[in-house]
Amino acid sequence: MTPSLHDVTIKVGRSVYNIKTTLDDASLARVVGMMSEISAGFERAPDQERTLLLLCLQLGWALEKIRSRLESVSEEFEEK
Repeated sequence: MTPSLHDVTIKVGRSVYNIKTTLDDASLARVVGMMSEISAGFERAPDQERTLLLLCLQLGWALEKIRSRLESVSEEFEEK
């Protein structure tokens, strides 16, 4: 069964975005919570574009850390 799209409103920095997503409410809440947590650590960015750039860079860095950890775990299992 293909998940259906539904409209959601997300606030990032000072702007509000209306998007369509297939995420369920719990998954969406986790993603939005993570974005809010990350962006709360930024100094007041002078503009929305800078806020979005910093958020993307921080999320990319977090994904790279996860990828590296998964690669290490995978190598450990291959050795056994």
